Amino acid sequence: MTWSAGLQPWLRPYAEALVSYGGSNVTVSSVYRSYSKQLELRNRWEAYRAQGYTSQEIGERFGLWTPALPGRSKHQQGRAFDVSGPKEWLTWLGAVWKSWGGRWWESDPVHFEA
Repeated sequence: MTWSAGLQPWLRPYAEALVSYGGSNVTVSSVYRSYSKQLELRNRWEAYRAQGYTSQEIGERFGLWTPALPGRSKHQQGRAFDVSGPKEWLTWLGAVWKSWGGRWWESDPVHFEA
């Protein structure tokens, strides 16, 4: 089973094509998430915020980029995937993804959604 199995079937070919453009420079780090996994990530992010870290610092230091509230994450719907890699590659892939009609934000550079 490939990493894209956690995505909606109609989204898989686009996500696979995008990741293939990144080649060995990028890896998929997250696809489908359960409610409990999303809650765990959100709680961890909120704990860092309570310690005084900014959202940007949390992302850069801990690789946790503002997880959505459980029930609101596109990961839970199979409509999002996270990619790890150098910022310049993520920025370039983000521009490609947006040109295809996808959603990507520089403030959450690992997150790609439809």
